[in-house]
Amino acid sequence: MVLVQLVKGYPALTFLILVAGGLVAMWMGARAYQLRRVPSLAGADDLTIDGVMSPVLGLFALMVAFTFGQALSLESSTYSNIVSAKLAAQHLASMLVVIPAERRAPLEADVRAYTERLRAAIESNRLVEEGDALLEREVALTRTVAALDDAGKDAVSQSLTQLTTAVQQLQVNSAQRIPTTVFTLQSLYYVVCFALLGYKTAEHGSYTAARVFVGILALLFASVMFMAMNIGRPGLNSMLFDPLPK
Repeated sequence: MVLVQLVKGYPALTFLILVAGGLVAMWMGARAYQLRRVPSLAGADDLTIDGVMSPVLGLFALMVAFTFGQALSLESSTYSNIVSAKLAAQHLASMLVVIPAERRAPLEADVRAYTERLRAAIESNRLVEEGDALLEREVALTRTVAALDDAGKDAVSQSLTQLTTAVQQLQVNSAQRIPTTVFTLQSLYYVVCFALLGYKTAEHGSYTAARVFVGILALLFASVMFMAMNIGRPGLNSMLFDPLPK
């Protein structure tokens, strides 16, 4: 939960921590190689780094690719559900014209208040937490429409059902998140991989020359991990859903 709160509250700091973590791990790996060259340790058996580094790097790359693919899938689903909710809200607003003006104004105000509350929940990524409040407004709208005795009542009721269904799908999608344990394990592999890279570059006497390359590699991996942690949240697409005009 700490990782989730850090990503949500301080995204820039999270990214910097990821990059710095990779660089520090690389330095620690190089330092570990230097320590094993101390005369008192010179007789120790050589570590088989090549046999360890390849599978660890391969597993890490596979984990990052899989996680990023899942995050993109959630992002696509979130985008589609927000657009569906927006279109449903617009359709409901257009259907209200069949209601006489004297009874239309209160209903328009209720629909506008509901869409504004929905927009706020999307922006704050609290669709699940705001579920009860949204449900109360949906029930109030349903009762108001049910009390109508005009010819367009059925059309308005059907449009309201489409809107509530779209919102429910968006709430379900918002609750589908990649488990925090996946990101935690991925971060641990990230540190181990760059510690091995630091050890390997120092082993070949090219630590200084390879520092820039490994630093760029840490930046690229950190960027992908950071994007996987962030994309797919409804708040990133909140601009797609506009409250109905007054």
